[in-house]
Amino acid sequence: MKTQLLHQRITHMIFIFIFSIVPIKNSYAIYATEMTQLLNHAELIASVAKQAQMVVNQIQMIQNQIEMFKSIATFPQSEWGKTIQALQQLQQIVKQGQAMSYTLQNIEQVFKAKYPGYDPPVDYIQSYQDWSQTTLDSIAGSFAAAGLQSNQFQTEDATMKTIRNLSDSAEGQTQALQAANMIANEMVGQLQKLRQLNMSQIQAQNAYMAHQVNKEAADNAAAEEFFHEIPFTAGNTPGY
Repeated sequence: MKTQLLHQRITHMIFIFIFSIVPIKNSYAIYATEMTQLLNHAELIASVAKQAQMVVNQIQMIQNQIEMFKSIATFPQSEWGKTIQALQQLQQIVKQGQAMSYTLQNIEQVFKAKYPGYDPPVDYIQSYQDWSQTTLDSIAGSFAAAGLQSNQFQTEDATMKTIRNLSDSAEGQTQALQAANMIANEMVGQLQKLRQLNMSQIQAQNAYMAHQVNKEAADNAAAEEFFHEIPFTAGNTPGY
């Protein structure tokens, strides 16, 4: 009777042990995919930030060239063409920034749903939402400072229509270049903030998963010690 109870206890413990660690190990495999997504976005943010810095440099070169043609009614065609290109690049950079912020929010939301015990030091979902809104507000402010409206550049068609209107005068061209310069510099700073937020999110999720790994290791060690101490030899089993 005692032997039967002992075997039942051991069997019960084995089932608890196995079914407690299998979901966790599966979670690690899934987490590896999520971490890859986060790291890929970190690289993408850095790449887009580099593009924004290149636009800043390009605009500075345009401004230097225009200083040589102050007496001309409008920009030289080559420099105006570069200004248009800079505005179009900035439009794509802003879109990419907003898309990355949205994706990173979703990754955080999925992670929180999958691991209820995860309690990050920062509300990353709200932080990404705040980043998106702050970026759009800053861009609108840059357009306003240049005497323009942000809705004039919200779509590619609206941008091209606005560019055509601005190309008729030196004042309009100067407004476009001024707006491009402010937005480019703003995006460099905002993308740096987005990357810092992304890296903080990576660290928070890593810290949580590291804690889970350590906890599992401790549980495994305790289970191994438990099984090691049980006298399983038939001849040594009490009551056998």
